[in-house]
Amino acid sequence: MVTKLRTFWRWLIADFGDVAPRALKYQIFTKLLMAAFIIPLYGLLATYLASEMGAVTNATIMQFLLSWRGAVFAALTLALLLVGFVIEMNGYIVLSARAQHGQSETSYRRLLRYGFSRSKNLWGLGGIILIFYLAVIIPISGVGFNLSFLRGIKLPNFIASFIEFNTWYSLAYFGVVALFAIAGALFIFTLHLIVLCDFKAGRALKTSARLVRENWRLVLLHIGLRLALSAVFVAITVGLWWGLVEALLDTYGADTWLPRVFFSFLLLVQYLATFVFLLIEIPYVVNVVTTTFYTVIKRDDRLWHYAESYPRLPTKHRQSIIDRLVRQWRKIAAVLMIAMTALALVTGTFFEEVFRPDYDVKVAAHRAGGYGTPENSLSGLAYAIDVGAAFTEIDVQRTSDGHYVLNHDESFSRVARDSRSARVMTLAEVRALDISLDRDGSEHPPTLEEFLLAAKGKIKVIIELKGKTADTTMADDVVAMVKKLGMTNNVIIMGLDYDLVRYTETTYPEIDTGYVYFISIGDVTRLTGDYIILEEGEATSARLTALQIAGKKTMVWTVNDRKGMDKLATEDIQAIITDLPKEAIEELATTRELTDTEWFYRIFFDR
Repeated sequence: MVTKLRTFWRWLIADFGDVAPRALKYQIFTKLLMAAFIIPLYGLLATYLASEMGAVTNATIMQFLLSWRGAVFAALTLALLLVGFVIEMNGYIVLSARAQHGQSETSYRRLLRYGFSRSKNLWGLGGIILIFYLAVIIPISGVGFNLSFLRGIKLPNFIASFIEFNTWYSLAYFGVVALFAIAGALFIFTLHLIVLCDFKAGRALKTSARLVRENWRLVLLHIGLRLALSAVFVAITVGLWWGLVEALLDTYGADTWLPRVFFSFLLLVQYLATFVFLLIEIPYVVNVVTTTFYTVIKRDDRLWHYAESYPRLPTKHRQSIIDRLVRQWRKIAAVLMIAMTALALVTGTFFEEVFRPDYDVKVAAHRAGGYGTPENSLSGLAYAIDVGAAFTEIDVQRTSDGHYVLNHDESFSRVARDSRSARVMTLAEVRALDISLDRDGSEHPPTLEEFLLAAKGKIKVIIELKGKTADTTMADDVVAMVKKLGMTNNVIIMGLDYDLVRYTETTYPEIDTGYVYFISIGDVTRLTGDYIILEEGEATSARLTALQIAGKKTMVWTVNDRKGMDKLATEDIQAIITDLPKEAIEELATTRELTDTEWFYRIFFDR
């Protein structure tokens, strides 16, 4: 029985025990190289290239990319992807291939040199397709393993939220993701063919697809089943750990100093375990694919002679600094234990300051009142006021006869089933539209003046200058209206058009302005605007802190899930913009009232 279990375990991990020590050391080397040198250098060069515009955002990115600076940035980004491929994917494949053929370790310098020698195979259409798939498709779809520094790239939350709340878009999105998953499965051996067989990218893509089609049962068994069982094993391990922590929290609580220190230490253990898991996750997956790759090509009439093909690199004769450090693992473990204990003492003592700073984060209702009310409507405004939102955000467009009405999209198709846009309609025509949810004629698009009068003294208004009519004339007219109504201190004028925001800020410094963005290159603290309004994915703690230090006020949009609300509750921001203002206000209030024990529940279990 024990022998069978041992055999099953070795099959499950695909002899990863032989690769793991090498992979861990290589991960330490590459992460230090990337984090200490390559990524910072890329960031500095990107900031310099974007410096002429202050920072490049979604409003200026096309202008930037069409300039010589943008061309250099594109080449720099391509070089980063190439270096990332050589350092990470090539390294993992070579390590696993050599280990499976009983070869000793080689030096990191030779590993990198070998990888760069194979990078020539990426030139051409096949390489472009492969790099695009790695850099764009995998991060956005979330399907497949990728370069570590691209893990932060994902579908923007405002798009994901829009898809989530629309059944047809959700079905279409999952259909596209399914297609990408199938493509990822078909091309799973592409990198191995490039690295181990010296194939050009185009040939590797075609050959991988053929191998998978002809051996799909074997691939499903050796890769699919292995990874599925491994995921179950990880889930059980995590479940046991969380069960232990939950039992301890239930028994002892964490509302006094000593338990806070103890649970802070356990939290650091969890962070360390997560870090180690992330270090070995991709090398493990690559090793499973490598094992299966050799199994498949041994059976293939055209590729069987590659079964004994592996990078024949000289054995490492001198120990690296990392080798010497790893040999001292007991001392390192002791130092790490002491450091974690000291940090636990600090966090346990200053728990409030570390984990739950007292920031008064407000709520802004998106498009007047958010979900459940007509967009950009007076009933939406009434709802936002009723639930206690501090701000209401609206979108303004100009009609053909010079009036200002509320609507988000280019046309009224979605809200009123009318394909015309405000700019080709008169005010009377716009006012005749029915935007009520029940299509009962109870709600019509309001004018900006009507909305401001209804909001005056009750709630602050964020006015986004929207669409093709958003120009300096609109800015002048809106500011004049705000001043006429005596609402200068109760309005923020914002937009996606950076030049228009800059014009408004320069011409009317007495009015608060806000710049909205969801993509950035360079130093965002140099952007013009009293408020910088970031898409949720852009709102990292480091970026928010930098903006606050630069004297900018910040808002984050569009935050519709509890996890995002909880995270931002502990950031020094002015407001979150959400489609769920009532739920957000309740969540922020609940977060402020949590006991220390309840905070630990949330931190440990991310719930």
